[in-house]
Amino acid sequence: MHADRFDNQIAFDLLARPEHQRLLYGALKAAQVTKYHPQFEDCVTVAHLTWLSAYQNYAPELPANLPDFRKFAFRRIKWRTVDYLRKQTLRTQSQVNLEHALPITIDP
Repeated sequence: MHADRFDNQIAFDLLARPEHQRLLYGALKAAQVTKYHPQFEDCVTVAHLTWLSAYQNYAPELPANLPDFRKFAFRRIKWRTVDYLRKQTLRTQSQVNLEHALPITIDP
């Protein structure tokens, strides 16, 4: 069976299986993101999109190589989440504190 890699519905149907939901949340947990994390919902969204990207970019035939795909998707979700959180941390560190922003003037 050859699946169209760009059929998003097939990818999300595969993700809807309970074992793949556990994989997704396990990858988030491996990235130190639990449901109490302040950016949990954003990370879940990133994880869903990363699953779709992993599905589209996995070269071997599915479903024959499903166990290897699961490993591939787990690693991609984990590291994409870590990268997302790193970028968010850098972004918040480079922002000016609102208390100090008032006296700043911007010359056009």
